[in-house]
Amino acid sequence: MERLGRPNATPQLLRERLEDAGFVGVEITSAKQPFGPWPKDSQRKRVGVLVLLMVETACEAYAMARHFFTFRD
Repeated sequence: MERLGRPNATPQLLRERLEDAGFVGVEITSAKQPFGPWPKDSQRKRVGVLVLLMVETACEAYAMARHFFTFRD
């Protein structure tokens, strides 16, 4: 991601950006996030499908970016 000009989205970086935008009391929590429609619970299944769609879309967009932009090592 850094070669594309986008830093890795660490929890600390996201917290800083939210606080810079004016949010107060930002807390970092972690949660399990399914990746695909495998969970039996209907809500987690729905979340998993949306996460899979998001990742597939992002991968395609970043793969295409390599063809349109030049990168320096």
